Amino acid sequence: MFKPEEFGRLVVILQERDLGSLLHMLATGYEIQIKEITNLSQDLRLLEEHIGELVEDTGEVSLWEYKFEMMGKKLSQIGERLDFIIKNLDIGKNPRRKTQYEFHVKDLDDLITNILEETNKFYAKVQDNINKRVKTARALMKASRMQYALETLSLLDFKKEFLREFHFMEVNLLIVNQSNLSLFKQYVERAGFIYEEQKISEKECIFIIISLKSQHGQLERGIMLYNCKPLVMKDEYFSEDGTINLEPIQERKIGLELQQEQLDKQITNYRKELGVEIVALKELHVNATKFINYHSSMHFIKDYVIAEFWAMSDDWKDLKSDIQEKFHMDAIAKFQAIDRASVDESGGRKGRSGKKEEIPPTCIKTPRVLQPFKTVLNMYGTPAYREVNPLAIVAVTFPLLFGIMFGDIGQGLGLVIGGFALSRSRFMKGHPGRKSICFLIIYCGMGSIMGGFLYGEVFGIGFDEIIAFLNENLGLTLQLGIFPVFQPLEEPIDIFRLSIWIGIIQISIGLCLNGCNQALVGKKFMILVSTIPKIGLLWSGAIILQTNDINSFLTAGFWFEFPGYVPLLFIAILIFGPLLGKAFNLDYMKEERVPALVGEKSMDLFESILSFLSNIFSYARILAMVMVHLSFMVAVRLISNQISGGNIIVRTIIYTAGNILVALLELLFVTIQTIRLHFYEFFSKFFTGGGNEFVPLKHDVKYSRLYFDGKKSFIVQPER
Repeated sequence: MFKPEEFGRLVVILQERDLGSLLHMLATGYEIQIKEITNLSQDLRLLEEHIGELVEDTGEVSLWEYKFEMMGKKLSQIGERLDFIIKNLDIGKNPRRKTQYEFHVKDLDDLITNILEETNKFYAKVQDNINKRVKTARALMKASRMQYALETLSLLDFKKEFLREFHFMEVNLLIVNQSNLSLFKQYVERAGFIYEEQKISEKECIFIIISLKSQHGQLERGIMLYNCKPLVMKDEYFSEDGTINLEPIQERKIGLELQQEQLDKQITNYRKELGVEIVALKELHVNATKFINYHSSMHFIKDYVIAEFWAMSDDWKDLKSDIQEKFHMDAIAKFQAIDRASVDESGGRKGRSGKKEEIPPTCIKTPRVLQPFKTVLNMYGTPAYREVNPLAIVAVTFPLLFGIMFGDIGQGLGLVIGGFALSRSRFMKGHPGRKSICFLIIYCGMGSIMGGFLYGEVFGIGFDEIIAFLNENLGLTLQLGIFPVFQPLEEPIDIFRLSIWIGIIQISIGLCLNGCNQALVGKKFMILVSTIPKIGLLWSGAIILQTNDINSFLTAGFWFEFPGYVPLLFIAILIFGPLLGKAFNLDYMKEERVPALVGEKSMDLFESILSFLSNIFSYARILAMVMVHLSFMVAVRLISNQISGGNIIVRTIIYTAGNILVALLELLFVTIQTIRLHFYEFFSKFFTGGGNEFVPLKHDVKYSRLYFDGKKSFIVQPER
C-alpha cells in the first residue's frame, strides 16, 4: 500500500502476425503499460542476434502501416454499425444474461475481418426490420387517415354519385393539416369554391370541395401552396348502392397492425437472442481499436515488430515463461529492472550511457475504501517512482483534521447522510470521480462526529444543555462524564496547544515518510544523520518550550545542561553527521566535497528550523476554524430567538435552515484549510508529486474470450 511497485523495461521482438496475440495476453493477464521505444539501436541488435543476420532500418513505411490504415477504416465502419444496432435494439451496456462468447482468430487482421462480417450480418437483419417497420408504419398511417376520412364522409352521407363527371364542375376530396387550415380556408373562400370541412384527427381535416372545371388550375395551386393531400376514392370504398363501405380499409388496417406487431416481436427476439453477442462484438471492437492505437508506439521492420513495455519486476518470471510457451522461438523478450536509486530527486533518470531516459510510472495498489482520498492526493500530484504513497496516512489525518476544525455531532451526521444520499442519486451514476467526492464528504462527516464529542456539540447545542433538558423533562439523572474534553469558548488556549501538538505530530510523520523515501533509494545512512535528528530537534525544541520559562533560554548555562544541550546535539549531527558517510566511502557521498557538504547541510538546517516554526504556527488555523464554527452557531441561535417571537415552529425552521447553511459553508471553508495543511505543511516534507501515473493495458473480457489459435469457427456460442 505504501511502497510503489518496482518496474523494468521489457522489450519484446516477435513476428508481426503474432502482435495481436501478444497484446491480448499482456492486457488480460498482467499489469503492464506500453511505452515509446527509447533505445532502438539496442533493440535492433537484439533482433540481429535473434534472426542471425544484419538488419538495416531504412525508415521506410512498411506494408503494415497500410494494413493498419485499412484496419482502422474497417473498425470505424464496425463501430458505426454496432452503435446503430445497439441503439435500435435498445441493448444496455450490461445485458441481464451473464455469459461469455468464445472468438477464435489467426491474427489481428483476421479478427477485424470476422468482426466486420458478423456485424454486417446483424446490421442487415436490423436494417431490414427497420425498413419494413417504417414502410408498415407509413402504410398504417395512410390507412388510418383513410379510415377517418371514410367515417367522416359516411356521417355526411357522401355517395359515389357525387364523384361522377359533371359538365362544368368537379368534386375533390383533400386532407389538410391543422397548421395550414385557416390559411387554406381563406384561399378557398376567396376563390369562391363550395366546400364542406370535417375534422378527422387532432392534426388533420378533410375538405369536400366543389369547383368549376375552369378553376382546376387555381385549386391545384392551393393544394401545392398549403401542402394538401388529395384523397383518392377507390371503387372498393363504396358499396353497391353507392354508400361508403368501411370493411376493406378496416381489414387492411388490421393486417398492417398484425404485421407491425410481428416486426416489433422480431426486434424483441433479436434483443433477447443477439443482445449478449452484440455486446461481446462491441467489446472486441473496443479491444481491437486499442490494438490499432498501440502500433504507433512500436517499430516495424521486415516481418518483425519491436515493442517496449513497463512491466513489474515481480511479473518477469511469469511473463518470460508465458511468452516462451506461447511463441516458442518466434519471439524474444528481454527485461531490465529500473533501480529507484537511478531516479534523482528532480525526477530525472540517467541510463548507462549517461543520457536522460524515460522514468517508470508509479503504480500503487490502493484498497477501494481509500479511493476517495486519492482525489486529494491527485490534486497535489502522483507520487514519484522513488517515493512512498501517503494515501493511507492521508485517509486518517484528513478526516481527523477536518473533524477537529468542524466538530459537531449533528452536522457531522448530516454530512454523512447527505454524502450517502448524493452518492446514490442519479446525478452520480457513471461518474466515479463524483462518487469519490461523496464518500470523501462521508468520511469528513465521521471526523466531525468525533470532533463533536471533543467539544460537546450537537447542532450547536452543548452537552450540558441537552443533559439539563433531559434531566428536567424526563426526570433523569444524567451527568456529563468525560465529555466534552475541551471548552473552546472558555479555554481557547487549550485548543491552541492542541493545534500546535497536532502540527508537531503531523510534521514528524512527514519526516518519517521522508526517511522511508531515503530507504527506498538505498540511502539508509541519511535516515541516521538527517531524518532522525530533524525529528529529535523538532520534539526536543517543542518539549523545552513547553516545560521551561523563556527567560531561561537567555542564560549561557542552560545550553550546557540537560535538556538544553539536546537540541545542540541534534544540530551537530545534522551539520557534521553526513561527513561520516564521506569517511565510510558511501557511493552516493563520493562526489561530495567536505566544505560544500557542510555549507549545504548548514543551509538545510537553517531552512528546516524556519519551516518548522512557520509550519507549526500555521496549525493555529485549527483554533481559528473552531472559533468560526462556534461564532456561526451563536449567531444562528440569536437570530432564531429574535425572529421567531417565541413561536417554536418558526424557531425550529430558522434554526434548521441556519444549521444547513453553516454546514455547507464550513464544509467548503474547512475542506480548503484541511487541504492547505496537508499540501504545505505535510506533503512538503517528503512528497514531490512528480510521478507518471500508471496506465495499464486493459481489455474488456466480460462477455468475450479471444483466442489467437486459428480455429475455423470464429464464434463458439456458450451453452445455455
